Amino acid sequence: MGVAVGLLHPSCLRHPYSAIDPLVVEAWLSKVSEAQNLRSSAANEAGVRALLAPAVLGSLGLLWALWLTKGLSRIRWLAMGAIVLGAWALTSFEVRALSQLTAISAFGAVFAAQDLVARMQARWGLSRAWVFVALLPLFPLFWFAAFDSVASAKSPELVSPAPACFTRAALDPLSQQAQSLTLAPIDAGASILLHTAQRVLAAPYHRNVEGNKEAIEVLLAEPALAQTRVKRAGVRFVAICPLAADAKVLAAMAPTGLAARLMGDEPFDWLAPLHEQGASLKIFEVR
Repeated sequence: MGVAVGLLHPSCLRHPYSAIDPLVVEAWLSKVSEAQNLRSSAANEAGVRALLAPAVLGSLGLLWALWLTKGLSRIRWLAMGAIVLGAWALTSFEVRALSQLTAISAFGAVFAAQDLVARMQARWGLSRAWVFVALLPLFPLFWFAAFDSVASAKSPELVSPAPACFTRAALDPLSQQAQSLTLAPIDAGASILLHTAQRVLAAPYHRNVEGNKEAIEVLLAEPALAQTRVKRAGVRFVAICPLAADAKVLAAMAPTGLAARLMGDEPFDWLAPLHEQGASLKIFEVR
């Protein structure tokens, strides 16, 4: 089957993000938390660890089922084991698959919990209410409480948008304008689309290859070159949030680029501010 897929559709064998420009990977995708591998995510995010715990228990429960069952039942558990093993491989590569792994491995955990409670009932006469207690570790909320906080100890390099910048109120100056094209760092794109009628050059969607690349290149460019490219692309508005992690990444990559200078409140005669003084989100209209 794998050979047939490789021969008929060789693109399926490429890296999932092979079409993304290296600049977009460097400035954005490599910093997105859900695109990290399991090792780095588990080390940095409590939320990942809370999902990982029931996945581990479920996988152990599946081994328990394989040990105890025979015949057709064992064959079925072997098939489930192959699926779970594949889910572990995907999760190790990219942690966004962890939610699917947790759901699939729950079958093994339920089997083990039921078997454990049955043994406890036979030995100590406990009621079936203990099934609920035995199943508690299958729920991520149980582990969130065990880890003491849902908040993650994220690495500062991972992209974490600043919510205050992307609320409806913060984007109000844009929502009052006639529909046009807005240039902003990638993470701001989704909120601009949600809260305004504006179109965006970039948004957190990895198939938007050309738009994301164009936005990053313009925001990294020296202001004179950025002005030329902004007008050539038909951009009417420029927006940037100095508190957002992706904007900070751009400023660090090009300290004299457009993003860094706008974050530093440097004025430009070709950009007219639309935001109020002290606003969390800086919005400009191209003159």
